[in-house]
Amino acid sequence: MIGKLLLAGAVAGLLALPSARLFAAEGGTTIGGHIKLTAYDYKDGKMNGIKGHQYSGMRFSGMYLYVSSELTDKISIDLQPQFDASSTFDASTGATPRFGTKLQESKNPAVEPVFSGWVKAVVKIALPRGYELSAGIVKPRFTIEYGAELFWEDEFNGSRFACSKDLGAMKETGVEIYKPFEVGPISLPAYLYILNGNGTTNTLDNNNSPMLMVHAEPEIGAWKFSGSLGRGRYDNGNKLDETRYSLGGSYEWKDLSARAEYAGGLWERSLRRDNGD
Repeated sequence: MIGKLLLAGAVAGLLALPSARLFAAEGGTTIGGHIKLTAYDYKDGKMNGIKGHQYSGMRFSGMYLYVSSELTDKISIDLQPQFDASSTFDASTGATPRFGTKLQESKNPAVEPVFSGWVKAVVKIALPRGYELSAGIVKPRFTIEYGAELFWEDEFNGSRFACSKDLGAMKETGVEIYKPFEVGPISLPAYLYILNGNGTTNTLDNNNSPMLMVHAEPEIGAWKFSGSLGRGRYDNGNKLDETRYSLGGSYEWKDLSARAEYAGGLWERSLRRDNGD
């Protein structure tokens, strides 16, 4: 089974590098992914009269798979496993080889994908009155840059803002409750999160008190906004407060779009304090 998933992810990535998504619905199942291939060139140079060797080529550096399946008309699963390279190429960037130069094998060609954890792994249940409940390793929409993976549209690697666990990133075991609202011309998707307090995946805190977080994405016409506020405790003694917040907005007009997002956090009696956009 894992071999089939790896193959599906590799095909998805190779169709359009550096990142890609492939969807194929069969029996209510959707598979997609991102694969990261790194082009490198390395030259030892010359030292003490001895010439080095030149290595250039491409290597696998990471892969993300997206598997969604509808088990029934009310129950579905959403899985996002992450795979990293089993070993690294320890070369530094050197002189770019000339056209016609023979490509040599890498110093470390045996690089294989190794499962490194779950970005997301939830069971979703459709509830009455339009509510949706997800439980497992959730990926909260604390920021849309990371939660909705918008950084994939602009970057090969996520920025410090998008992927920093103190700024834009958040993932943790817990529960997500989703409900879309309509207030006149305003569309208002709203989320409530109850996140586990023992730091299973992202070390939100080191105790068993849950973090509570709310997130909303009001939309009116060409304008979209987002906002999040989370509150919990981060210390082993379950006494020190942690607050995280974010605000964002975007505007779309024909083929022009612009968006910005800001996130920050406060940790009581701690030097761990950050903000940025």
